[in-house]
Amino acid sequence: MGIESPHSRPTFGLEELGLLDTHPSKSFDVIVDLCGQAVGVPIVAFIVFDDATASLVIRSAIRDSNIRIGPLKGQITESVSALVREDQGLVSIDDLSARDDTKNAIERRVMGATGFVGAPVRGPADEIVGVLAAMSPTATNWTEKNRQLVRGYAYLMSEQVMLKAALQTVRLMASERQDQPPPTPYAN
Repeated sequence: MGIESPHSRPTFGLEELGLLDTHPSKSFDVIVDLCGQAVGVPIVAFIVFDDATASLVIRSAIRDSNIRIGPLKGQITESVSALVREDQGLVSIDDLSARDDTKNAIERRVMGATGFVGAPVRGPADEIVGVLAAMSPTATNWTEKNRQLVRGYAYLMSEQVMLKAALQTVRLMASERQDQPPPTPYAN
């Protein structure tokens, strides 16, 4: 017995962490709603990168928006979220329509965004699994406070993803323990 190296354990994919589910997740939804209230925008979404299909999946969105949970039509490369992943940090764009590389972005075409500020959401191996994006239907001059808020809520979203990974690890350890014979007591 002892502590097993974490490198010998399997890693958890997006499915095991529930990031591709279309069922509501209260923790994700609360973070998204609070971010929308704090930043004061009508469109906020937690967007997940599904590299297996090279597409994006909306995992959570503000309840009052018309955004549907589930896969988005289009490829990752057609999104502003891909810029967040490339830069590995916050991306703030006042007017998506004013830039050649974002005027046809999925966030603009499908979600009606013109202003965009998004920060990376990280997974258990510190990889970027998604983006928390606050968006507005009009051009927006994002303030430093807006950027700090989105960055902070993206951090909280990352913590939720880590919590899901930790719970999966505990479940795996419990099932492994059930498969092992009970320890023998010490003889006196």
